[in-house]
Amino acid sequence: MTGVGVGGPGCPRPALAPGQVVLAMRHAFGSWMRASVLEVSSKAQFSVCKVRFEHKVKNAVVSITARHLAYADPAPVRLTIGTRVVALFSDVSDSTKRKSFYSGVIAEMPNPVNSYRYLVFFDDGYAQYVSHGDVRVVCECSSLVWEEVHPFSREFVRQYLRAYPERPMVRLHEGQSLKTEWNGKWWISKVLKTDASLVQVYFEADNRSEWIYRGSTRLAPLYLELQAAERPRNRPLPRSTQNRGIEKQNMPYVEYTRTEEQEQNKADAQTQQQQQEEYIKRQRAVAKKSTALPTPPPKHPQPLDNVMSRVVYYTPKAAVKPLKMVPHSCGPSCRRADVLPLRELRTYNPLARPLLSGWERQIVRYKGRKEVMYRAPCGRRLRDMRELHAYLRATQSDMTVDLFHFGAGTHCLAEFLLTRCIVSKKVSVKSAKVSFK
Repeated sequence: MTGVGVGGPGCPRPALAPGQVVLAMRHAFGSWMRASVLEVSSKAQFSVCKVRFEHKVKNAVVSITARHLAYADPAPVRLTIGTRVVALFSDVSDSTKRKSFYSGVIAEMPNPVNSYRYLVFFDDGYAQYVSHGDVRVVCECSSLVWEEVHPFSREFVRQYLRAYPERPMVRLHEGQSLKTEWNGKWWISKVLKTDASLVQVYFEADNRSEWIYRGSTRLAPLYLELQAAERPRNRPLPRSTQNRGIEKQNMPYVEYTRTEEQEQNKADAQTQQQQQEEYIKRQRAVAKKSTALPTPPPKHPQPLDNVMSRVVYYTPKAAVKPLKMVPHSCGPSCRRADVLPLRELRTYNPLARPLLSGWERQIVRYKGRKEVMYRAPCGRRLRDMRELHAYLRATQSDMTVDLFHFGAGTHCLAEFLLTRCIVSKKVSVKSAKVSFK
């Protein structure tokens, strides 16, 4: 199984000592405050420390486990996916409010697309991009980092880390309208702007805005997709659009390329897998988007209401293949200048970017199972993440390991695409009146 299970194994966590300044948690969902360590004792799995809070608070001296303590200074190394941290949270709805540290988990590493910031999933359900200098590592945590997260967000974080780097996200554009979940109900909202993996939506009912992760099931298009894939969720389903004209929809939709018949037909599924593997083998330098279906058309006409999303495939052309492998020591000279640079592929699926920059992804059979190997632009084959990481460091490449995946079931040249947004002309005034008591 792919995914992330540990809370940043490569991050150094020095032992705590008396007199050390740390950040300590007062209570769940509360901000972390500066404190000084008075005593340290090791009990069972986690250390227990007696700390004194610097600010004037009631019960300034308390005993607390190291799971609820964080280092006062930023980490000396770049943090990895799944690291348990505390980060400065900025309230966009109130710019005058003072920034404070809150607990969360690293969900995305710095890269050119997100302007070299960390995406942090906070325990209270919010997501925000934070710079390295505003992130602090928690002193101790469980090997399964989602066990440290508050139950409010634990299941979402667990599923995200277990499925990483597979991250289905809705593609949105400024001005689109869609339904967004809030407090167990679906509300009409409008896209104000997007920032890498986040989208800022505006709720018309109560005149407020909020940043939401584009892979969250709070967004109706993705939630409907997961429902169509028979993945149950506890959140109520938005009002069905069946028996309503397409012109009355007030949210963006993405069209599906798979139908219920295709899901149940094993022969069609096998054909789809074979054709997808052919797409993966066509690695080229210039990318062209294609919306052609990877499977034969269904035998019966597909109802319009069942067409919910479209899967976009990259069909590369103008062949630039990896060089033929010759014995050599890999270094900066292995980087090629006749391929597209990473900065020109910011709008594409992250897992597809290497395949459009001179890399090749090969799927082979080994002892009855499928294995994935990457072929670098210089011709060297890389069999696992360890070899890949060593190669990227040796060549001083601007790519990161997040752009590669060694799971044979992952389709690197496919992504969801939001193609249209139709806003209804009539808005019920009665439904817009909401009372919050």
